[in-house]
Amino acid sequence: CLDTLAFATSQDISITGMVDSSVLGTLSNSATISSDTADKDPSNNTFTLDSNIESNADLSIEKSGPAIGTAGEEITYTLNLTNSGPSDALKVMVTDPVPSGTEYVADSSGGTYDPAGGIWTVGTLKQASSSSVDITVRILSDTKGSLTDTAAVSSST
Repeated sequence: CLDTLAFATSQDISITGMVDSSVLGTLSNSATISSDTADKDPSNNTFTLDSNIESNADLSIEKSGPAIGTAGEEITYTLNLTNSGPSDALKVMVTDPVPSGTEYVADSSGGTYDPAGGIWTVGTLKQASSSSVDITVRILSDTKGSLTDTAAVSSST
């Protein structure tokens, strides 16, 4: 609030705020000036500024598991997801097909894991947060050589 604004002068007022990391779309901000003194043109006393708020997540994935396995044994892979932000990651999905030469046994999903398609549906991963899942597979008795297991993460943001 200003006490007096002299004729032909101006005053800048700065207001700073934080936009929640889940906000998307248009953010409208309006400022209005008024006075006890009559205003001959009140049509210019309000100004609205629209800002487009975009989402920008920074997802990463790490996968760990045993270096050596034996045919017929169960092994567990761990997937760790991180969103370094600055925005929430929406509709997060991890693609991690069960490796050839193995069969799905179980998972500890914090979301929904579909072993047939190898899709782990996480949903929203807040900025500056992480999530993990353990996926257990059994190495088939006739499997020889190396197992290759690759995972990828994606999001709508």
